[in-house]
Amino acid sequence: ADDPVPRMGPIRRIIHHVKKKLSERRNRRWKSRKSSTTKTTKDHWRLVFRQTVPYFFSADEWSKNPTDPESDNFAILDQLEDFRVNGALYFRQSWPTLGEEDQIWKQTSNPVTSTDGSVTGYEPISIASTGQFWGGLQYNGNQALLDGSSVDNSSNWWYSIGSHQIYAGGMPGPPGTIVDLVELWVSTIEVTATTTTTTTFIAAPPPQSPEGGTWQLVFRQTVPQFYAPGELSKNENADPNSVSDFSILDQLDSFNVDGVFYFLLRWPGSGEADQIWRQTSNPVTTVDGSVTGY
Repeated sequence: ADDPVPRMGPIRRIIHHVKKKLSERRNRRWKSRKSSTTKTTKDHWRLVFRQTVPYFFSADEWSKNPTDPESDNFAILDQLEDFRVNGALYFRQSWPTLGEEDQIWKQTSNPVTSTDGSVTGYEPISIASTGQFWGGLQYNGNQALLDGSSVDNSSNWWYSIGSHQIYAGGMPGPPGTIVDLVELWVSTIEVTATTTTTTTFIAAPPPQSPEGGTWQLVFRQTVPQFYAPGELSKNENADPNSVSDFSILDQLDSFNVDGVFYFLLRWPGSGEADQIWRQTSNPVTTVDGSVTGY
């Protein structure tokens, strides 16, 4: 197999998550931020497909659980024409568990109905991977419903959508990478590179902790913002999904679970895997720099 395409994109945000069994009060406070729309809409993006291993789609299975976008396996690909914007389809392919940047592009051909495998009107908007003949989504009709190895109508099927069969324990994602989850979104408005810079950080929810709790965003920093010494709180009353810089680090003690903090450190867009760990010391109040219970 070819080597994976080099990961691209600068580190622009530092996101620090912690785990807590939320009280009823905090559940009410954050209810609107944890609603189903967080998972199935990203501003103007509408979820049209999700596949989770070990499920594999059948040939021509363009619709699955069409009224339940929260399902692990979901498709309304038969409705793609409803999402045309000035003659084009604006797509966003995402691998939420992988840590790779999303692929965002436009094309005028509908990959479901263009059964000759052709792609027309392709224009990249924010593309991290171009290997293995990437050129927009095409009709597959063999190993999957659709795939992105479309340049010269290649027979490869990386960037798979609707895999029919297992491949190396999962599904073909970006070149040389096997995934267990893939999503496809379509925009309801025209998308440009400027548009994506304000929306790409609103990603699928962070992964569940190994013990199955809830992850709560407590910190985000986006250059050119730099925090002042002792600035532990910033935009604390704002919806975290609506601001580029956010901090409630002064509230860390309220997220302590049976004497332990569960942290998740993420650099969106870097391609790096998340750091997930536990420790007993609160890094905000342990001013001697020591770490205990790691």
